[in-house]
Order: sequence, then structure tokens, then C-alpha cells
Amino acid sequence: MAYTVAAAVAYSDSWNIKVCFTGAFYAPGHSESDTTINLKAALSFAATQDAQIGVYVAFRAAQLDDAVKIIRGEDIKPMMFDSQTFGSVYENIALGAPSNTGLRETPVQHKTKPILAHQNLPSHLDIQQAQANIACIALYPGVDKQLLEAVSHKRKILIIDAYHSGTGPADAEERELAEFIAACSGKTKVLVGTLPRKFIDRPYDSTHELKKSGAHVYADLPHHVLYVYSILSLSISTKVKNIITALEPWEV
Repeated sequence: MAYTVAAAVAYSDSWNIKVCFTGAFYAPGHSESDTTINLKAALSFAATQDAQIGVYVAFRAAQLDDAVKIIRGEDIKPMMFDSQTFGSVYENIALGAPSNTGLRETPVQHKTKPILAHQNLPSHLDIQQAQANIACIALYPGVDKQLLEAVSHKRKILIIDAYHSGTGPADAEERELAEFIAACSGKTKVLVGTLPRKFIDRPYDSTHELKKSGAHVYADLPHHVLYVYSILSLSISTKVKNIITALEPWEV
């Protein structure tokens, strides 16, 4: 869902409506199904006039199904590992909906996001062709340069899901990532996210090292947003250099 929502967010400036996605962790027939509470919250939110237009997600807040959270589309994070709920960047919740009451608004600062204003939707074939030019990988300590080279082979863009602060290994004994970035920067652009501005007022030394090597490091742009935005941009024949230019406002 998070990837679909990211695509909707990219086009949201072309719409003058409110869109609310929802789903369920368990199917309706399951004894612990969250279908009803999620659907009720989504419909209630769609009917209310309080919230601004935009893209949102309604999903249960806890496994007990006793509350739902409404998350702005630009804030949603994918489920990780065995998580049974969707999260949001910095736990920003646009609206809370306890099961026994109506929607209750909580203040959330609306932030900008990369968009594709007034563009036609790409075809399925366009998307497939764009996907062949992009790879996305999660970074881990001691990442092997040979693996990075294999993943990025014949790709125009490599997106790295970095450590929580948007950093990666850059010490003298762990130079393989920086060396890889420097070696491939001419043929493959490396995009790294995310550096949380709310908690980190200045980048770490390792972040500077990655940038010096040629990587583009972004603040407040999770890897799935970079991935979806890049695919959509390539699928409408946007040049890679123009994608990088469009993402400059978020670059560290």
C-alpha cells in the first residue's frame, strides 16, 4: 500500500479531491480481522469536511483493533518485518479514531513532497521499462562492493535505503560503499534516503563522505518515495539529470 500511496502523492497536485486508502492485515473471515474498523474509519474520514484535500491512509493503530490512525500519504512508511500496522514519519498522525468515538484531529504540519504536476499517467509498459533502469537495496554494515556492482549493473538509478539517519559506512576500514559510489557515479546515480531533519540538525561526517563520493543524500524522503517517484519520472521520459534537479529541495 505504501508504494501505491506514494504514486498517488506524486500526482496529488493534479487533483482537487481528498483520497483515503485503506486495507486490512487480516481478511474479513479471520477472527482478528481489522477490515471493519479500517473501512469505517476510511468512510468516516472521506465524509468529513474537516481535513484538507490530499492523499491519506486509514489503518489500525494497534493489533487490538481499538483505534485507527489517519496518516498523510507523504508520511506513510511501509510495514517492516512482522509489523501488523503501517507507521508514519515521526509518528505524524493527521487524525485519530478510537473505535467508540468519532474522528479526532491532531495537528500535523503539512510538508512539501516531490510531485509530477499535470502529467498523464504512464502505461503499464512504460512502468515496466522504467523499472528495468532502477534498483533499490537496503544498506547493512559491511555491505559487499561486488553485491552493489551486481545490483546496479545497467541501471540508471540505484536507491539505497540507508541507516535511520541517512548515513552509511564511511570509515577507513569500510570504504567499499564510498569507493563503489565514486566508481559508478558517471553511469549510475546513487540516491540515498533518509536524513530526519527533525532530529538531526546537521549531517554526520559519514553523510558528507557519501556526498563527496557522488551520492545524492536526501532528508525526509524515505527510500520507497524515491523509488516510486524515480520510476514514474522515467516512465514519462524524464531524464535522470532532471529527476536529480527536481529532488534538489530535499538534498542534504
